[in-house]
Formats: sequence, C-alpha cells, structure tokens
Amino acid sequence: MHFHGHDALDVQPGALLGDVAQAVLPKGLTPPVMVDTMILSVGGTLSVGGTGEMSYRYGAQVDHVLELDLVTGAGDVVTCSPELNGELFQMTLAGLGQCGIIVRARLQLVGAPKYVAMRTFAYDDIDTFLADQARLTAADTLGPMTGEVARDQSGRPRYYLHAGSFLDSLDDAGQPTWLAGLSFKSEERRTVYPYRDYLRRATRLVGFGATPVRAAGTASLVATLPRDATKDVLAHVLNNPDAYIGIFLFEISAKIPTRHTRPLQKMPQGPIAFELRMQRRADVANAPDHKAMLAANHALLPRLQAVGGKVYPPFCPILSKQQWHEHYGAEIWQRFAAAKKRFDPNGVLTPGAGIFNDVA
Repeated sequence: MHFHGHDALDVQPGALLGDVAQAVLPKGLTPPVMVDTMILSVGGTLSVGGTGEMSYRYGAQVDHVLELDLVTGAGDVVTCSPELNGELFQMTLAGLGQCGIIVRARLQLVGAPKYVAMRTFAYDDIDTFLADQARLTAADTLGPMTGEVARDQSGRPRYYLHAGSFLDSLDDAGQPTWLAGLSFKSEERRTVYPYRDYLRRATRLVGFGATPVRAAGTASLVATLPRDATKDVLAHVLNNPDAYIGIFLFEISAKIPTRHTRPLQKMPQGPIAFELRMQRRADVANAPDHKAMLAANHALLPRLQAVGGKVYPPFCPILSKQQWHEHYGAEIWQRFAAAKKRFDPNGVLTPGAGIFNDVA
C-alpha cells in the first residue's frame, strides 16, 4: 500500500481492510464505506461490492474506487478507470472476477472521525421500525446505521435500530439532532468507541490484520428488497420455521438504491430499499443440519426475485441461468456477457459461479 496524493491509497488486492485502516487512520483518513469485518481483503470486497453501515449514504466500496490495474482473462495487463478503459472498469467492480483479476486498486479516502457514539433503540412494531430507518436515510448528521430483528423469550419478534454519530471530541456526545421525530419504544444502550475500535467491533482480533479467534460456519443469505415488499417477506421468514431455520443474526438496513452507482451491483427499483441479511449458523451444538439451511436459502430465492429483490451474490446460493438473467436484467446481462467474451475469451476466470457457462 502507498498513498497517492493526500486523499487516495493504492492497494494490492491481498491487503486486508484492517491493513488499510491501520495505514490511513494515523493520517486522519478512512474509506467512506467500511465493511464490519476487517479480515476481508480489498480484492475480495471490490469483486463483490462491499457494503457497510454507511452504505445508506455512500453506496458500496466499489462506488469509491478511482482506478484499477487488472490482468484480463486474455492475459493483458490493463489500467482502467471511469475515463480509461471504462467498460472493463465497470465490469470488474462487483463483477465476481469474471473479466479480470485485480492487481491494484486506488481507493478514495475521506476524513475519519475520532469517535463513534452508537445508540440502540427497541421497537415492537415493524412498520414504525422500517419508517424510522427510511426517515434517517435523509438525516445529514447521522453516522452509521443498521437494524436487526430478534425473538424474545416468548418468541415474539422485537426490532432494534442501531444508529450513531461521528464525533471529533467526546464533548460532542450530546443529544444528536437526528433523534428528533423517532418513534422507538425504548432506548436500550449507548456506547462511545474510538473509531479504530468501532471498525473492529464485529471480529475479536488481536490487531487489525490478525487471524480471528474462531471462525463461524454460516449459510447466509443477503438480499435487498423494495420497501413495499420488505414487510411481507420479513413476515414470511419470521413465521415460517422452515424459512427461519438456523438464523442467529437477522439484520435489516435501509438503502438508497441510486447511491449504488456501479452497474453490476444490482439494487431494487424505488427510492428506498431494505437489505435483509440472514445469517444461519452451522458450527454450534445442536445446530440444524446445514443442508436444511441451504435448502431454506434456495426456497427463498424465487420469493425474493418475484418481488423485485436483488441478492448479494457472495451470500446466496449459486443461481440458475434464468436467475442470473433475472438478477442482472436484460440490458446489463447483455453488457456483462459481451465484456466476458471480450476480456475472458476462453472462459478461464472464476467459472465456479456458473454465470457464463454457455457464453465463452
């Protein structure tokens, strides 16, 4: 890694996001969007999108890449950006490794806060929970935001909104303006982190680049749905034991589709959408059979696509040919297929996803 000017970082793809944070935080900088696990690699997240708790405002990590060096499937080494070899650039970001292997990425940087003040609010009513998240997407002073649903001891779902403010001083940790108008039932928790600790909140690490203490075996499904379809899909999953099987963490976060600008990171139509992140766990005692959890994900796919939902490919089953077509839509599918033929004419790059088995 090395800096390019004052607000960009050139990174090789094997660098972990924790390595990036360790390099830029001493200069008071950060990527606009950071995922919640610092052990992921730059090349990996740029190949799939890279979303986080600031995605409602800034889209995904792929929306803040300035330039790439790639090795194409034809063996060419190519520098590309929006202005230079632009189609290869667009078909690589969130492109699942189909057109080129990333060997360098230039990442945009912005000023980093010193602290993050997070609050957790509880809701009994799903409509109010979703409405408050949607409202907060327009709050200029809001920092990170996500939500989740969990069952209480009686089995009733309760909804939790996690929202925070970026601070330059602990003296600023008062009542944020974005609190006005929220309709939560109760406030459950307040926590103030140094920004460095906030970034590594989800993984127990010795340092940013360390190996996690333990690895979880999961069968996750992540999809983003139009706002008007979210409640019904949530109700189906929460009320259907076969659909809910094995879920240990069910996150729900608002998104603004137009802020995701890369063509291959597909988002639903409409001004507001909600990402549903269903994490099923297979590595604990008495966990359900992993095949049943995978079957639950497969069974949900038609329902998600029927309402205009878009899956997040690294966290979903392998799609069928028809499902890939439906996911990308006719225009983007044709563009992606043309790029595959041009930049990977022998079909040697990332065949496992099965997207182009009959194209090359």
